[in-house]
Amino acid sequence: MDIKHYLSFWMKLPRTRGKISTAYCKTIYDVDYAELRRKGIQLLIFDVDDTIAAYEDNIPQRTIDLLKHLQKTFYLALLTNRNVSGRKELAAALQGLEIYIAPFSNKPSSKGFENIFSHFSVLAEHSAVIGDKVSTDMWGAMNSNVPVRILVQPYSATFSGKKMNPLLSFIRSLEIKLS
Repeated sequence: MDIKHYLSFWMKLPRTRGKISTAYCKTIYDVDYAELRRKGIQLLIFDVDDTIAAYEDNIPQRTIDLLKHLQKTFYLALLTNRNVSGRKELAAALQGLEIYIAPFSNKPSSKGFENIFSHFSVLAEHSAVIGDKVSTDMWGAMNSNVPVRILVQPYSATFSGKKMNPLLSFIRSLEIKLS
């Protein structure tokens, strides 16, 4: 995590309130992907933990099926703060799918987002970010000029799976209430 950019989230929160995420959906399965395509979105960037799977858990088959379907219409990328071995596990689980896993993230820094835009040669304005955390996923996307920033409920809150530790869960709740 990029602490400098994370702290800037808290410092700038009063001026950015109500602007950080542009839409809210309960889960990744509830997003209107056809509408995103109509709006000219070419690239979908997903957070991993508690967005497409439970916290530090395997990717469920339902998510893999959704990604298989979406890759027919969009470029797909994962931007995660998981370590190198965690990224390797993701790559193995998603083998055969056309999904780019950014080699680094350091969210909410824009560097990971910029790496993805460069990889696909797609401008930020034709991208959407889908994630569960305001201070990393949405804030990083906003600072990277991504126009569509969809906040979803934590996967583990809606489905089963490992939950985030209570302190991080409390901070996430605070971020949502204040943003």
